[in-house]
Amino acid sequence: MLQKTEGIVLNRIKYNDKSIICTILTKDFGKLTFMIYISNSKASKTKVSLLQPLYILNIELNYKESSNFQKMKEFSLKIPFKSIPFSHIKKTTSLFLSEFINKTLKEDDKDIELYLFLSNTINVLDETAESIANFHVVMLFKMLIYLGIHPENTYSESKKIFDFHAGKFIVGRPLHTDFADEIQSEFFYKLFNIEIEDSHKLVVGKSLRSNTIELLIDYCNIHLDKPGKIKSLDILRQIYS
Repeated sequence: MLQKTEGIVLNRIKYNDKSIICTILTKDFGKLTFMIYISNSKASKTKVSLLQPLYILNIELNYKESSNFQKMKEFSLKIPFKSIPFSHIKKTTSLFLSEFINKTLKEDDKDIELYLFLSNTINVLDETAESIANFHVVMLFKMLIYLGIHPENTYSESKKIFDFHAGKFIVGRPLHTDFADEIQSEFFYKLFNIEIEDSHKLVVGKSLRSNTIELLIDYCNIHLDKPGKIKSLDILRQIYS
């Protein structure tokens, strides 16, 4: 039966000369993998160009719960972006975020609240004219809420070390090595009190920002056993270096 939904493009790879495999986080069915057939027509190539990281689409599909590949009947842009396609920094940030989301979320794991958070956040990224240097850091931190592993804010004068296993700030250093030092922990504390729209107000050096995004990925690997290594992180480092 033909159904309508919307979705966020996470990944696409060429399967052969006539088809591509595209992973999309849909609002109503969770993360799905589509086999999309393409022709040599100009219209077909134009449509395929819409399958870019974090593009938000209107989708018509024949959803089959047991199928490894879903069939998409039709798709179109839900929201025409104003700045992401024209900004190298925003496109690279989108590539990183889409890879993180794709590697972190399970197939068919429907979560409408997470979807709405991501679609709203993507719109903020497109709309903002402010610096987005801290955007991905704040977004990943806020996303931990929807992943069910958001840390506790126990920061105080005596609790200045963030323990990754405990998921909170503690007194002194733990016996294991999975923790943030005082400087990193203080920045973690600041992330509790900042909204994504205000990420440009954070004052942080390049090195601390880079270390923090790695720590957030490590935190997810500890508690979720994913996303593993994010390949596009190196590209992200280069544009903010």
